[in-house]
Amino acid sequence: MILRKLHLQSFRCFGAPVEIGPLDPHLTVIHGPNGIGKSTLLVALERGLFDRPDSQAAEMDALAPWGASVQPKVAIDFSVGEERYRIEKSFGPRGQALLSRGAGARLAPWKEGTGAVEWLRDQLGGRQPPRGATRPEHRGLAQVLFVPQGALELPERLGEGAIERLRAVVQSAVLGGPTRAIESELRRRHAELFTAGGQAKKGAPLPTAREQLALAEAEQRRAEEELRRRDETALALETAERALGALESRRKQLALDQERLAPRVKQHRALREKEAEAKRALEAATRSFDEVAERIQTLADLRHHAAGLEARAGTLAAADETAANQLVACAEALAAATAARAAHEAGRATLTFERGRAEAARAFCRAEEELSELGPRLARLVAARAESAELSERLRVSKGHFSGQRIRELRELLADERSARERLSALKLRVTIRARERIELVGPDGPITLAAGQAHELSGEGALALTVGAAELEIAGPAVDLDQARSALAQLTEKADALARTLGSRDPSELEVWRAEHKKLDGELALVRARAAELAGGENDEALTARLELARRARERLLADHPEWGEPNGAPEPHRLEAALREAEQRFESERHARAEVEAARVEAQRVAQAAREAARSELAGVHDQGQLARGRLETASADGLTDAEREARRRELSRARQQAEDALHLVESALAELPGDPETELDQTRRAQDGIIDELRALGDERARLSERLAEVSGAAPHARLAEAEERAATLSDELARAELDADATHLLFTLFNEEHARLASRLVGPVVSRVAPRLRKLSGARFERLELDENLRPRAIGLVGVERPVGPDELSYGTRDQLALLVRLALGELVAGSEPLPAVLDDPLVHADRARHRRLLQLLEESARTLQLIILTCRPEDYRPLASATFLDLAAAPALFPLEG
Repeated sequence: MILRKLHLQSFRCFGAPVEIGPLDPHLTVIHGPNGIGKSTLLVALERGLFDRPDSQAAEMDALAPWGASVQPKVAIDFSVGEERYRIEKSFGPRGQALLSRGAGARLAPWKEGTGAVEWLRDQLGGRQPPRGATRPEHRGLAQVLFVPQGALELPERLGEGAIERLRAVVQSAVLGGPTRAIESELRRRHAELFTAGGQAKKGAPLPTAREQLALAEAEQRRAEEELRRRDETALALETAERALGALESRRKQLALDQERLAPRVKQHRALREKEAEAKRALEAATRSFDEVAERIQTLADLRHHAAGLEARAGTLAAADETAANQLVACAEALAAATAARAAHEAGRATLTFERGRAEAARAFCRAEEELSELGPRLARLVAARAESAELSERLRVSKGHFSGQRIRELRELLADERSARERLSALKLRVTIRARERIELVGPDGPITLAAGQAHELSGEGALALTVGAAELEIAGPAVDLDQARSALAQLTEKADALARTLGSRDPSELEVWRAEHKKLDGELALVRARAAELAGGENDEALTARLELARRARERLLADHPEWGEPNGAPEPHRLEAALREAEQRFESERHARAEVEAARVEAQRVAQAAREAARSELAGVHDQGQLARGRLETASADGLTDAEREARRRELSRARQQAEDALHLVESALAELPGDPETELDQTRRAQDGIIDELRALGDERARLSERLAEVSGAAPHARLAEAEERAATLSDELARAELDADATHLLFTLFNEEHARLASRLVGPVVSRVAPRLRKLSGARFERLELDENLRPRAIGLVGVERPVGPDELSYGTRDQLALLVRLALGELVAGSEPLPAVLDDPLVHADRARHRRLLQLLEESARTLQLIILTCRPEDYRPLASATFLDLAAAPALFPLEG
């Protein structure tokens, strides 16, 4: 499998659609700064190759960008052999998967849903998780070849998919033809009977036998149920016939009861008619008696009410006359108060004159204060503005127009330049010659003579030649590293010079002095501007000048009206004038309030008197109206033409008639009470019960006919025979199920034994892995390495070092060495499994803990592995991998957003 392109949309940090690729079939370096999404690419590959798109696990919910309600989408272009494929997945509750294939650029839909997911998992030996999202152990060879940052060490236990692919490598080497045939037949038979998870497969003999047995047992239960229904139907028919007999007896008894109740009903109805007639007579007598009694009482009440109204009318007429006298007195007093108020208001003109004089005095003092304050203030403001202009010009021509950050950038460039010069100097060849006796030699610069005990050092770039006697020595060094160091130094020098030209100097200390002077001038200018702003007080010069002129004119105008204020010691005293004014105003107001209170009291007295007179008149009018109404009602009540004595006699006569009606009603009620119960109600109840029994008889007759028909139908189905036949078939299928279970158990046991044997065979994989890892480890770590031991899980058990008697355990190795050893083991496993068909390996910053020397050697080892594997390296330091001449570099920050994913 070769990965070609990766497409992402709404996937974690990739919100917009983005395309990564094309990926080199051998070696690709994908780089970008931290946080740009390199680790997300590895997650996208794992989820896109192995996970169901509709998984509801929390890990899958976290694929969408934070806070966004969108559907994450992934598309992966890859090839297997000569055929190209594309898998497209959209994740979520309604997630979908579509696998397309074809030759060249034209792809057509091939599989979708579960079929696409399972086919893609099989390519790398993946397994379906029991539930939720996949974990590394479910991803087959990707558990070995897809390595997140900081997780190079192999896991404690590999997943079943990875182990099976590794077993296949050993089996192809150690299994003979007959054994492979037996194993192939066993695996075929096991695949027919069981799923990959060990469950019985649908359609296999064992589940088929179980289904047939379940069907037979269900048929047996149905036969038993029909037999039970027949017995229940016979019992229900017998119960219905007994109920019919009981209801017929009850119906005859009710007919006898009706004949017995008929005479009593006739007598009861006659008494009820007499009772109703007596009640009507009593009601008529009572109504006549109540009408006469009510008329007598109404006449008495009306006469009493008319006498009271006449007495109230006399009282109200006297009150009206008294209120009229009071109104005349109040009007005279109010006229006198109005005249006194007019005389008091005449003194207001004097107060107005004194108030104007006090206000003019305040205005004169304010004008004097404005003149004394604004003149000096304007002079100081003009001086501050001149000083500000001078400082602005000095600040404009100063050399410190740059930030401290620019100086720090120059310092860092100069430091990098020194480091690059030191690295270049360190790469030079140096040879120190110490003479034990006097010698002569020829160096690059000419002849050299050394006395005994004297030393001389020669240096050169790339190569160094000297002649000592008859011997010519040529010393060569790392020319490639030297050119890189020289180029890096030139670039840094060019950058530092460019920045120095911009700043005006290459000396950071001088630049700091310039910047400090510029900052000092800037601070002084800010102080002067603040002082000018404080003097201006938010106003411009024209406004201040205008205020000064207004104050001067106001002073002159006031002196024209009051020339005595311009003489020495003649200035007005506003406070004294205002105090005298306040005293006069208080005296005026106190007199005005006193008169107003007297006037208000007289107005209130007039209002009270007027209200009392109006109330008396209104009430008197009401009393006259009530008297008229009472007289009308009295005439209406006396309209029957009878005297009071005649009305009283009529009332006594009606009282006797009402008593007689009550006695007649009592006699009828006594006769009704002597009859036991209510014969009419009993007769109605008997008739309703008889009608109900007739309905029940009809319904029971229909039920009896239905049950008879049902019993005949059930008996005709021969349930006894069907039950015997179903029991016999269930027994036969039970035996067949036992045989199928025995066969399945035997096949599964033999399959398990073969797998255990394969596990033992898998331990033989350690040898081929060690044979690949050992020389690479020796090349990486130097001659001290002697041997390597791996356990059955391919984790390092011990390392032999030259000169060390005991083996070194893995925990005694440095963190970087453990990482590098794990990387070599992973690459060796991938190469062994890949064979002639390359496999992708995705490594997230695998060389982060390697020193410079090992880093160069590891790059060479990666190039070797890229001949068998497709290596994809994720890193934030692309310069570490630039020596890989055959690698394709992809900048993740420049990945194009080419298309939106469909689905």
